[in-house]
Amino acid sequence: MTGANPSGAVPEFSYEIEVGDLGKQGKVFRLAANEEERARIAARLGVPAVWKLEGELRVSATKSAIRVEGALEAELTRECVASLEEMQETVSETFDIDFLREAP
Repeated sequence: MTGANPSGAVPEFSYEIEVGDLGKQGKVFRLAANEEERARIAARLGVPAVWKLEGELRVSATKSAIRVEGALEAELTRECVASLEEMQETVSETFDIDFLREAP
């Protein structure tokens, strides 16, 4: 899933997956944003820095949907809204998303 999105903007961090290569059990991917990607994400989020963005996800396919489930972890620097002091934050999230296929 790479390239320009419908708005024409280039994604800050993307990874292309060939659905036909997933097999019956699906496939596990371990992804990590590089320094340039983390800088673009920080700029979009309006934070001083994103130090780490990593994830592990399992992608599987059926006739009707593509399922993506996994976990992401990020380490970033943010500014306190009251004092404007920089602070470190770690964010960990799990997710489970189904993308439905269009009917032919």
